[in-house]
Amino acid sequence: VDQAWQRGGNASNSSSVLVQLRSSGCELLTTLATGWETDFVVADLQGRGICLEHCVVHEGCRLPTSYVVLSQETGARTIVHYRKLPELVLADFQRVNLADYKWIHFEGRNVEEVLKMLAVVESHRSSHPDQELHVSLEIEKVRPELHCLFDKADLVFVSKEVAQVLGHHTAESAVRGLKDRTKSWASIVCAWGTAGADGFNQQEKHVHSDAFPPERLVDTLAAGDTFNAGIIHCLCRGLSLEAAISFGCRIAGAKCGQRGLDDLLKHLPKEIQKAFVGI
Repeated sequence: VDQAWQRGGNASNSSSVLVQLRSSGCELLTTLATGWETDFVVADLQGRGICLEHCVVHEGCRLPTSYVVLSQETGARTIVHYRKLPELVLADFQRVNLADYKWIHFEGRNVEEVLKMLAVVESHRSSHPDQELHVSLEIEKVRPELHCLFDKADLVFVSKEVAQVLGHHTAESAVRGLKDRTKSWASIVCAWGTAGADGFNQQEKHVHSDAFPPERLVDTLAAGDTFNAGIIHCLCRGLSLEAAISFGCRIAGAKCGQRGLDDLLKHLPKEIQKAFVGI
């Protein structure tokens, strides 16, 4: 039996992967509390070079905490989560100068406020047609109120659990069947664990990648966030959706073979590092 304390959160985890991939400046916009837990998290993020300039601090609140029980035999996890911290709202988002960004990724949560933020991004893109600004969005939780977000982004990540609730039993079925919910030019991606991941868009139609499991399964925590970051990184570099999904599966597999998110690239073949990361 062993235990460890580490930072979590979907966007936080993805940010940690993006900075490893040498993606250009990475910023995390979220709400923070006060106290020693926040000090730990902020120090870890800043130590990795992740910008926190626009984060909103709520005095007197506690940082959300998850207690994760990992099986040493299977790598499976059981999570107990505690949260008492206000969500990000439109006023917080409006402090950001959208002209400074190339890609903005949203978590599907706090739907009413996220819809307002997405509308602000769309308005900005309409008034700045020469700026390259992409939007991705993750629909992970099985909450019907999130379904209105499908057509709000250029890239939509839909989880296996959401796809199953909507009647799909494979990743291919999910991306084909849910594509009509997205914008006509958007890409949709669905990861399906050991079955790999699939994507669909107008240009490439259906694409698939097998999974790249590690020799020994150690820890699946944050594998999905790692997968998302790998895809965002590749698409930012102008690679195809097929290549992006393949790399996302590779780096997610690397994550499953270790605890935490440090030094993920060491698990990837040198030719993959050179092709996708440029090192």
